Amino acid sequence: MKDINLKEIKNIHMIGIGGIGMSAIAKILQQIGYSVSGSDANKSDITKQLRKLGVKIVIGHSAKNVNDQDIVVYSSAITKTNSEIIEAKKQNIPIIRRAEFLGKLLELWPYTIGISGTHGKTTTSSIASIVFIEANYDPTFIIGGILKNVNTNSILGKGKYIIYEADEYDRTFLALPPTYSIITNIEMDHSDIYSDIEDMKKTFIEYANSTSKEGFVVLGTDDKNIRNIIPEIKSQIISYGFDKKADYQIQLSETQGQYSIFRIFYKNKLLDTFKLNALGIHNIKNASGVIALSHQLKIPIDKIKNGLIKYNGVKRRFEIKHEINNIIFIDDYAHHPSEIKATLKSTRLAYPNKRIIAIFQPHLYSRTQDFYEEFGKSLLIADVIVVTDIYPAREKPIKGVTSELIANIAIKAGHENVHYIPNKIKLEKYLPSIIKENDIIISLGAGDINKSLDKIYNNYKRNSNSR
Repeated sequence: MKDINLKEIKNIHMIGIGGIGMSAIAKILQQIGYSVSGSDANKSDITKQLRKLGVKIVIGHSAKNVNDQDIVVYSSAITKTNSEIIEAKKQNIPIIRRAEFLGKLLELWPYTIGISGTHGKTTTSSIASIVFIEANYDPTFIIGGILKNVNTNSILGKGKYIIYEADEYDRTFLALPPTYSIITNIEMDHSDIYSDIEDMKKTFIEYANSTSKEGFVVLGTDDKNIRNIIPEIKSQIISYGFDKKADYQIQLSETQGQYSIFRIFYKNKLLDTFKLNALGIHNIKNASGVIALSHQLKIPIDKIKNGLIKYNGVKRRFEIKHEINNIIFIDDYAHHPSEIKATLKSTRLAYPNKRIIAIFQPHLYSRTQDFYEEFGKSLLIADVIVVTDIYPAREKPIKGVTSELIANIAIKAGHENVHYIPNKIKLEKYLPSIIKENDIIISLGAGDINKSLDKIYNNYKRNSNSR
């Protein structure tokens, strides 16, 4: 395919536009002035929002959707057999994957900030966006979640910086060389793409080395896999973490209500004490990566501190959805064993005297096959474990792989309150019957379990009112 020149393009069609990553780009393109259209298999809040912004949305895929388009952009979830892909090829319309297109789009900004890592990308890029906004840098950002401060996943700013998530799935971040980068951690995931952890580490090395020579890469050196790749990284390195050798060393101070209070020492000298509007060691680490980046870019400390306090979180990241009878319903996007463990630890920290009911919906058959033992063990923190059926997303079933594997691991580990309820309709009807006052009900997963949480709440509320 010939090189894409965005200045010569007017009409852009996006296949899979309802995805969180595709929709973020679509919003930016619409604001810049392109004529944007898109198709998706299903209606959603995102497609409704895009339509209100002037994006032409079609539900369902059809060859006619690509007529009169200058370029077709598709997400990694779209197969080559998609009717719109086939028709675009017939018409010789340039076809480009989302990551490569984003790489071309990034060229419009002088300074690009890529946030990568197996976990924490969305939270870290969100915190960075709020800090840069607070510093009056007026950044553009493209992130994989709805930032609650501004109720969107992307904003077109007038400043010189663009902040974006650099996703390792399908090695897409290799198409997104940054001026400055953050790598939060490296852990095995996406076994449909990577053969093993060594394969992942090599790819992260390649991404780190794509960082501009004029820039630097910020590394979370509490992570052993990141420490292992440091000798292979040629870019300038700035480190952060509880690691005593880190340039920006974290020292935990205290928890104060919904806030985490912690100190940062830069080159062994106290930089300042920071207050983050989020709980959990993982969030303190995410914020510390942003502090390291921001301090290196000469953002005043008071602006950084204000940004951390003003950060209101991301939808589906430890989001309190409902409260009734001293019962709190929380939704979280955690879909990897490490993320689940961190989220449940944060829940216990925030609500030490409440019973925790964890509802887990595994995401992908391949991930369940690879990590069912780790999933089962990570859920043990909860007082009540509920496991429902696998959300397949882009995958077809794998013989013998069900979410019951996870439930059985928790039972074998000695947990006495494990429920395997694969049918979500049955789950939504049954769970209200076991909820007690002072409970925390938390849904976990990257699929649609958040919708079940809403129904569980509504059913509980209805039952309570009828008593």
